[in-house]
Amino acid sequence: MTPLKAADGQVYAQAQGNLIIGGARAAAGGAQTSVNHLSAGRIPSGAIIERAVPALLVDEFVQLDLRRADFGLMQRTAEAIGRRFGLGTAIPIDARALNVRVPQTLFDEQLLWLPCRIWMYRQSVDRLR
Repeated sequence: MTPLKAADGQVYAQAQGNLIIGGARAAAGGAQTSVNHLSAGRIPSGAIIERAVPALLVDEFVQLDLRRADFGLMQRTAEAIGRRFGLGTAIPIDARALNVRVPQTLFDEQLLWLPCRIWMYRQSVDRLR
């Protein structure tokens, strides 16, 4: 088992398994070639989480980004979120980004559900097109 440490030096997970590297290197007769990175890889489904990463909300807004820029969809999304969470909750920045004010009534545990709730409303707005 290999400990996976964060920048604070604390172990947050243990990893074990096959290492998959997306690159390759070949050399023969004095010539060599390499494709992609040889110093980075991943272990699919290879980590066991030891402890949760502490998350603090440092701003009163959460920014949501649409996959593609669409002014109409952004406006409908902001209106749907406003109807559910109150007017002025969702503030469009441009055709792709949207700031959502986090309601003060949410506790830390409930804050995790906010993006899920917003996503459900955005999906219903997307179907109305």
